[in-house]
Amino acid sequence: MNQRVIRIIQLLLNQEDYMTVDQIKEVVKASNKTVRMDLKTVESVCAPYNIELIRKQGTGIRMVGPDSAKLALKNKYNIEVDTNQEFSPLARQSYIALRILTATDPCKSSMLGEELYVSKATIHKDVHALRDYFKHKKLEIVSSNAGIYVKGKERHIRDCIFDYMMQNEKYNMLSELILNPDYRSTDYFIYPSIDYTDKNFYDLFNVVLETKLSLFDELSFDRMQRLLIRVFISYIRILDDCPVALSKDFMRKLENANYYHEAEIICEAIEKAYSISFNETEVHYLQVHIQSIVSDSNKTSTDTSAKVMAYQLIHGWMKQFDYPFDKDEELFSSLYRHCKPAITRLEHNIPMENTLLPIIKNQFRNTFLITKDCCKVIERNFGYVISDDEIGYLTLHLVAALDREKKKLNVLLISENSVGVNKFLQQRINDLVPYMNISRIIDVRSYRDEDLSEYDLFLSTTSATIITDKSVVKISPILDEADILKLNTVGYEHFKEKNNPSQYTKEKS
Repeated sequence: MNQRVIRIIQLLLNQEDYMTVDQIKEVVKASNKTVRMDLKTVESVCAPYNIELIRKQGTGIRMVGPDSAKLALKNKYNIEVDTNQEFSPLARQSYIALRILTATDPCKSSMLGEELYVSKATIHKDVHALRDYFKHKKLEIVSSNAGIYVKGKERHIRDCIFDYMMQNEKYNMLSELILNPDYRSTDYFIYPSIDYTDKNFYDLFNVVLETKLSLFDELSFDRMQRLLIRVFISYIRILDDCPVALSKDFMRKLENANYYHEAEIICEAIEKAYSISFNETEVHYLQVHIQSIVSDSNKTSTDTSAKVMAYQLIHGWMKQFDYPFDKDEELFSSLYRHCKPAITRLEHNIPMENTLLPIIKNQFRNTFLITKDCCKVIERNFGYVISDDEIGYLTLHLVAALDREKKKLNVLLISENSVGVNKFLQQRINDLVPYMNISRIIDVRSYRDEDLSEYDLFLSTTSATIITDKSVVKISPILDEADILKLNTVGYEHFKEKNNPSQYTKEKS
């Protein structure tokens, strides 16, 4: 439960007289709108305890119910307070970041401390830890007598809000709002420091999706969700009277660009549903973000730049690997499709969070570093700064190309069984162990006379097979489940060694 809601429950539980929304607002340091939204949550929490919120026109609000019920609610509240104390440093910093980014007034460190159940000193340490990241986003965290606030251009503030929403562990909860047609709102604050509940997200997402624009069919689910979050951020910033600014030259360039009509339809749908107004700049701002994640097949300049970028990457990889990647049509096609929206992101400094980046860096470390090195040429030629998130996605295209060229292990099967059993065993291994190919089967009595240098691995149905300085794996003639597991484990290690990209990279001076 949101900490502010808990504070309101505590206020009303300990107050016999009526309290006005303004009085509650002053205590919890929130807007009238936020307090009224919180009071709806308070009502739903109180309902199971037969406690009501009585509203009296011109007087205020009072909590009414049996004393035993109030005591039970108070006990529950105390338990919930304890659970809310378990904020990790990163979770606290994410909370503070979103709070100061979306607040309309400076946030007092004392109030942030009360919300997070930590000292003012801890809040100051967390804010200090945030400063470098905000600086990287071209924003400044200002601490003054009035409180803590963020200084910078509105588009950078929106980008930073987007980043923290994407990085937050609650991000995945938004997927259910989109995917589950039977979703039932609980007025839950998905992001505790943002004054909007799951219902607010759900309602706005549906308003946008009900436009049934064809562009949604072009997007993967992840990209569609990213676009919906961008729209939501624009919506809440307009509500808080925080307009975005774009230069006149940039606006003129966008007049004949793609996706203006789609952006306009989305904005009109929100205007109709919420009685707010998107000015022309806001429509163009949304248009840019649609362009950044949708391939723009009609924009010639982007087409040309995307082709050049794809070719430069491919030739960079060719210098690093002993393989003609320029002959791989599938690599160029997939890379070109990625580079088209990527160029829009890079041109306008639009971040794209790569949730797979830690896995990519760990599992494909060498390939990632090679791609990062190749991107330096693109940065020089185009004047872009390419983030690790973007490089991570480019790395996956190279990984896919390398996978297409990976060679199975050339395996010799040494057997003491009949031809029929051997054929059965050969087919089983080829079908069930994807890393291996049984290219030849020989009798156990003749393997010593064979040239074994061309084989990567040896399998034998008898423990009597001994090959000096070579690995021999003992299996049963019928290949049971234990054998399959063993072969896949052993085979994968040999397969990785045989196809290790570092073996094909040229030595650097």
